[in-house]
Amino acid sequence: MAFPNYQRLVGVISGMIVWAMWFVVVYALTGIGCNAGWNERTAPGGGLLSLLLLLSTVVALVLIGWCAWRGYAGWRQGEDARGSGREVHQRGRFMGLVMFVLSLLAGIGTVMGAIPIVMLDPCAA
Repeated sequence: MAFPNYQRLVGVISGMIVWAMWFVVVYALTGIGCNAGWNERTAPGGGLLSLLLLLSTVVALVLIGWCAWRGYAGWRQGEDARGSGREVHQRGRFMGLVMFVLSLLAGIGTVMGAIPIVMLDPCAA
């Protein structure tokens, strides 16, 4: 039997996986961009490095939002009701709820991590 995404462990923690990958990308882009001088290059709306960091934040938030939506849908619909009974149905709803909550936490962490990107120069010593 094939399980929906929110019933696999990787599916349940997918929002946190996206957050962790975003965190690594932000630190890598900051290191590479500061060494390459991307913070001194201007682009429409600000420095090139800041815009790249904000773009990665938007992509991460969209993916985390999709994970949250999938978890919410699994929680509200309980799509695994075709299984062998009430316990399977309740497990599916629980896993959807856990995916939803973890995705919300990942979204909050992403927004909190992005605040310094907006307010500060990424390469300030």
